Amino acid sequence: MEEHFNISNRVRLRTSIAVLLLDDLTGLPIIGSNARAWIEGQKPPVKKNDGWNAFLELPPGTYNVTAEGGTYERKTVQVTVDKPFDTVLLRLSPNRLYRAPYDCIRVEGHTEPNTEVTVYPQGRQTVFKLQRDCAKKDTTLAVYSSTNTSLQGRLLKLSSPDGTGETVRIDKVSEDKPGEYVLETPVKNAYPKIGTVLVPATQTRSDENGDFFALVKTGSGDTEVVVEVAGSGKRKTFERGEGNTITVAL
Repeated sequence: MEEHFNISNRVRLRTSIAVLLLDDLTGLPIIGSNARAWIEGQKPPVKKNDGWNAFLELPPGTYNVTAEGGTYERKTVQVTVDKPFDTVLLRLSPNRLYRAPYDCIRVEGHTEPNTEVTVYPQGRQTVFKLQRDCAKKDTTLAVYSSTNTSLQGRLLKLSSPDGTGETVRIDKVSEDKPGEYVLETPVKNAYPKIGTVLVPATQTRSDENGDFFALVKTGSGDTEVVVEVAGSGKRKTFERGEGNTITVAL
């Protein structure tokens, strides 16, 4: 993404924030009119064909960048404009209207209202592995992946051989440690390289009636899905049946 965006031969406007909308399920850019980004009270961004949204000539300050689409949930992030140019990768979660691929499971559930819910597959087909031991309070992770999948902005469930586990979110690629990712918050526990697995997870929130929805990507051998409810300690594993929908109550 260039620092300046050419409007004509005579006008040259500065890009303050460049936002790339990503499908949280596939990690691919959301292009065309499938989703939009905006900042309340500011001019709409200039959209490029590759999925970037350029907000031009913003004064220094803190802004709430919001995005949503017909098949994606709304999401808002806070961005501070205090340097010439900033980029934001904004991952949007599929909603109930999203057409689920064959390798995904739809999770329809009910729990306490306005509660955070984490869902992830149970199996060996969708896991990543550590490239080094991870110490308690580490702020970066060295993750091995056999694919070129970008993990930036991704939520991961860490599970060690002794049963210790937690969810972490990748913030960005580390500039100081090649091949590693910077975390939004440090890990709470220590994780050994041998035996620890990392699984892409989906996080959602139940509505005022307690209903929630999540779409989980699985591998061909993954037959179970784990659902965890924050704060209550509720955790349950559900078996995938013949269809691609699981109905849960916690």
